[in-house]
Amino acid sequence: MLKEATRTGKRPANYIQLKRVHHQLVTAEKEEYAKIRHKAESQPDKYLSLIVDGMTPLQIPHFVPLPKSIQSMQGIKCTPWGILNHTHKIFECHLVPEYFPHGGNLTCTMIWNHLVGLQKSGKKLPPILHLQIDNCWKDNKNSTVLRFLGYLLTRNIFKEIIIGALPPGHTHEDIDQKFSVIAVYAKYHKLLCLGFWSEWLKKCFARWSKDTGETVFGTVVTTVWDWKTFLKSTSALIQGYSQARYFHVKLHNGLPTMLVKRTLVDAYEGLLASDQTQIPVNIFYPTAPLAEEVGFAPSKPLPEGLEAKINGADVSQYLPEIVMEDLQALKTSTKHNTSGMISNH
Repeated sequence: MLKEATRTGKRPANYIQLKRVHHQLVTAEKEEYAKIRHKAESQPDKYLSLIVDGMTPLQIPHFVPLPKSIQSMQGIKCTPWGILNHTHKIFECHLVPEYFPHGGNLTCTMIWNHLVGLQKSGKKLPPILHLQIDNCWKDNKNSTVLRFLGYLLTRNIFKEIIIGALPPGHTHEDIDQKFSVIAVYAKYHKLLCLGFWSEWLKKCFARWSKDTGETVFGTVVTTVWDWKTFLKSTSALIQGYSQARYFHVKLHNGLPTMLVKRTLVDAYEGLLASDQTQIPVNIFYPTAPLAEEVGFAPSKPLPEGLEAKINGADVSQYLPEIVMEDLQALKTSTKHNTSGMISNH
């Protein structure tokens, strides 16, 4: 109603009251997100808090100042895509070249690679994951991401996952502060090629890291796994969640189930009601995937010159043993994809 009033200029009689309630709700949701961050910092053995988002693309090579003679030059548009880990004080920011489409596959790949990196560095994953996302159906709030989170539960990587999204127009949070630092630094510092990104990013946050003790690093994305195809064949249809901004995913009788609610103050509801169990849940992952005929593959062929040989062991050795059976597909993936694959690890 507030959106309609703003668009048309016709305000209802209770407009002021509606606006006050709206701002109170937004404030409460932002405070709740702050509480989640505090819980993750104070109880790292119980909570893992992540926020994921992307910023305005950069064009590489990036010159400062930009000579007139090359103003018409076509560079590569790359989106800095970040993950902020409050539990371990880590900020990852990876460059995503424009030939990788944004969507559920990219989001799942980034989260997966971050979890693998935590395991690789010897950090134990806590049982509860809090994931803060942007309220965008294309990148985050889609069936691919929800199925992926159910997959993490079935693989015993987490016991419970809570997803939250702030109201549209009010999603500026701590990760956007990091992106602001990058944007300001880019005004005065050149970035001539993709290979310099990691060092460029460390210099960008050198003072920040020194003051806060936060670890900052980034790479150039060279693989986006096709999670959509991998999960679609083993998952039930998920629907009816477009208006929801909070999701609670947990195991019920060994299967991932999902409860949703529209705002922080609402009660969780199930998408589908089960008469047998009297528990309103949506069981959206009825069977665990079989690895024999399921293979990961890049969602889009890589440009010539960027292909490399993949070694699945580099990934599988850092995850729980139960995941090993699914990652066997990495070693036999050439049966399904002859274009070659690249691993970030």
